[in-house]
Amino acid sequence: MRFLYSEVTKAFGHRFQIDPTAKIAWNARGQRLRKSGIPLDTKTGRGVPAEYGWRQVFSLALAYHLLETGITPERCAKLVSFQFGDLIADMASDSDDLGFYVVRPAAFDEYKPKTALGRLVDFPIYKARSELSSIPARATVVIMVDLGQLVDQLCKAFAATGERSETELRKGFDTWLANPGSEAT
Repeated sequence: MRFLYSEVTKAFGHRFQIDPTAKIAWNARGQRLRKSGIPLDTKTGRGVPAEYGWRQVFSLALAYHLLETGITPERCAKLVSFQFGDLIADMASDSDDLGFYVVRPAAFDEYKPKTALGRLVDFPIYKARSELSSIPARATVVIMVDLGQLVDQLCKAFAATGERSETELRKGFDTWLANPGSEAT
């Protein structure tokens, strides 16, 4: 399933409720994300039309969701691109009931010493719904993105602003998730 740039901007405007007066700031954040490599695996330029598959749409949606928490676009791009393939594989193994993408604030600290153990603990991870109790209860804040809800919202936004049905979009996402390499990038 392929999406044109205009479809993506309409759907994201709908999903993230972009106020027309805030569109300039929204576009600037989008440019910073693109310069940082999000959406993943896109090659656009002058005279090349932007066309996205589910991989690009999902990486962009996850980055925009993190932007809403106040993280910089560059940091969002790092967090989303870090082990994105592993995230998709984990989601595919749990596709009946998508879990959560968990980020700890320590992952945002650019100046923290990078030890092998610290890196494994601080970067984003995937947790199935049944594993949520295994997140240590600390005094720190944890940002959790409900991936099932994010996918549902994306499908609803694309259906509301385009010509495809929500069912067709969800089926397309599930097909891509079952075989992420099948979609030409």
